[in-house]
Amino acid sequence: MIIQFHLLDKRSNTFTKVYFEGWNDRAPFFTNDPKKAKQYWQKKQAEEDMELLKWAQSPIAITLSIKLVQ
Repeated sequence: MIIQFHLLDKRSNTFTKVYFEGWNDRAPFFTNDPKKAKQYWQKKQAEEDMELLKWAQSPIAITLSIKLVQ
């Protein structure tokens, strides 16, 4: 399971799909490649990260959805 984000880029008005890769100190970082995304083996751990990621904000993108995908 991996965490997938659907974003609206404010600069180009395009929709983007990115995947959660990990934490850099307290800031999350993302990738466009689903193979590089952090793999979760337990749903509980993924849900904990999703709760923290709901608070992450970007000055150049609007989060449309966050979901757990296989």
